Amino acid sequence: MQQYTTYVGIDVHAKSLVCKGVNISDGQEYSKVFKGPDKDYALIRWASRLPDPVYCAYESGCTGFDLARKIRAEDIDCDIIAVSSLARTSIEKRRKCDRIDACAIRREITNPVKKYSCVWVPSEEIEGARDLVRLRVTATDEVKAAKLRISALLLKYGYVWQETTESGRPKASWGKDHMAWIKSIDLDDPVSQQVLNGLLILLDQRIQEDKTLREKIADLADTPRFKPYVDGLCRLKGINVQTAFLAVAEIGDFRRFKSPRRLSSWLGTTPSESSSGNRRSSGPITKQGNGRLRRALIECNASIRSRQPHKKHLLKGRPVSGEVEAIAAKANKRLFERYLHMVDDLGKNSNTAKVAIASEMIKWIWVIGRQVDQELGLP
Repeated sequence: MQQYTTYVGIDVHAKSLVCKGVNISDGQEYSKVFKGPDKDYALIRWASRLPDPVYCAYESGCTGFDLARKIRAEDIDCDIIAVSSLARTSIEKRRKCDRIDACAIRREITNPVKKYSCVWVPSEEIEGARDLVRLRVTATDEVKAAKLRISALLLKYGYVWQETTESGRPKASWGKDHMAWIKSIDLDDPVSQQVLNGLLILLDQRIQEDKTLREKIADLADTPRFKPYVDGLCRLKGINVQTAFLAVAEIGDFRRFKSPRRLSSWLGTTPSESSSGNRRSSGPITKQGNGRLRRALIECNASIRSRQPHKKHLLKGRPVSGEVEAIAAKANKRLFERYLHMVDDLGKNSNTAKVAIASEMIKWIWVIGRQVDQELGLP
């Protein structure tokens, strides 16, 4: 742990900053509250007058990364502590105020034995990409919700889509035939018919929003910052441009994870554990970390059993190096064979196997990402 002279714990709110600092060389304590529109820069001016070197920290939360970026820009070290990793005393659990929270942060950062975890502070470019993909995920979920509302309304009046093809297989829902069938329905109650028409209009709007966001992501994925990584990840079966960009945006920098196991733990696909003495007990996955990417990787393996053994078709305009192609081919073969082994040989539930495949897929994503880093000359 790097030694600093002054440690400052900050309790951050939208309209106030409560600071509790201490000089570990002489024990002198500092306390300050900042309010107003220029509170961030007032804090920086105050911290710059404290005995150097100064280290600041605050809890992760809805205020984001802006304050940390401003403090770091003035050559003052600042970290954001993951709120779930910050220890609380019994008194702090019963009593809560801004002063106590700032003191708790100060106590942790001055402890020579580091027990907390820090949040990685992304660049503004990465944060913007994250915001875009998260908005797209929200738009996709809203499309699904709009479809469910329409299906629920029609089911209430006895309308169920049961059309089949000439071979007797059920026709796909929400295709052209299904939509034409819904629009042809005439409910007896005029108010209910107005509700159905309104839901159809809402569905069209949500679909258009989702399409627009996907197009923006596709354009951003072709920029120099993201294209090498997106191209490499697209060589994995089940991953398209949207999922690849989601992975790159959420991970941000592959170098911040020292090993693929660290990335898998961050994704929340590692098993939980409850062991004591000679007894070792593993439970379901922890589900900590990034739920959007975890869900996307599980969903992209939904059709893993039907995958063909040959190489994935190379997407137009997305060439990769021979090293990346070899890694992806090895990963595709390994994931497919492992899934069949778990389901057919071990008798595992298919959904359990897909979660296990997603846990291993994120490790292959890390391997490809680090290979791309090397090709770009990054350490």
